[in-house]
Amino acid sequence: MIRLSAKDQISFARDLSFLVRAGIPILASLRVLQEQARSPREQAWLEQVMGKVAGGRSLHASLAHSGRRLGQMTINLIKIGERSGTLSRNLEYLAAELKKERLLKRKIISALIYPVFISIATLVLVGGLMVFILPKITPVFRGMQLELPLITQIMMGVSNFLRQDGLWLLGTLVGGVITIYIARHYSRHFRNGLAWLNLRAPVLGRLTLNYQLAGFCRTLGLLLKSGTPLSEALKITADTVRHPLYRRHIQCIDKDILRGERVSNYLTTQPTYFPPLMTNLTAIGEKTGALADTLLHLNEFYEQEIDNLTKNLSSTIEPTLMIIMGFLVGLVAISIITPIYEITQNI
Repeated sequence: MIRLSAKDQISFARDLSFLVRAGIPILASLRVLQEQARSPREQAWLEQVMGKVAGGRSLHASLAHSGRRLGQMTINLIKIGERSGTLSRNLEYLAAELKKERLLKRKIISALIYPVFISIATLVLVGGLMVFILPKITPVFRGMQLELPLITQIMMGVSNFLRQDGLWLLGTLVGGVITIYIARHYSRHFRNGLAWLNLRAPVLGRLTLNYQLAGFCRTLGLLLKSGTPLSEALKITADTVRHPLYRRHIQCIDKDILRGERVSNYLTTQPTYFPPLMTNLTAIGEKTGALADTLLHLNEFYEQEIDNLTKNLSSTIEPTLMIIMGFLVGLVAISIITPIYEITQNI
């Protein structure tokens, strides 16, 4: 089953909300969307959904069993909207929240592109100097029988290793990446370990924390606002969260709720994953009966934190990357220039 992209889900929810609010029946609304569909694949998918609706199925059931997979939150919001007569409003909420989530992901990706590009460029530059430039100069040094500086000897050794065993090193790195990918896919403990390290990484750990909290608050708040019972909303939220540690904690919250506990009681026991601000505001929201609004307010707060972090990410990481890049290039340059300087001194 192919997952419907976030952009297509936003368009579907927004356009269907407008048509339903205009009083057009579901089947006719789907037919309008099919006529406006840009790709044959999307038209075929809507044709399949229309067939199920025409056969007597509800919209949410037709979407759940269609050829494309929508998120569990999307299906549930449509289900609640159909039952309560608030389908248009729920679809509008859904489109707005999906758009915010998509923009949030794009901000994070955009902030990480520059550091990744600089790192790759640095490695390529230093590797090129070591593999192609240094080997052409070192025979001159050896021919003059100079006592080479220690840094030059080290760089020559690294250069020889890269030329002779570089492919083995590259194969080892590729094999390591494949091994990590397979272990992450099949081993729950390995996956949890990577998630734990991710949360404690400098800079990126704080970004991950705020992103997970924003997603948790947005999904749970939106589900509660649409009328979903708390326990069911927690189950759906756990299904939508990809971070394994947060998924496990949300499942634990759900178990506590079934025993009559409050959400804030569990959050208090996990300050590493749920900061005191979130715990305190959640407790207030539970006492005042405004938990959904409180969670959506927290979502806005954590999204603003992410926005601030992504804006400052380049200014935080760029100096460090420049220092590392200058240091590596400088080592190669010094290893080449120092023997040349000694040669000129002896002429």
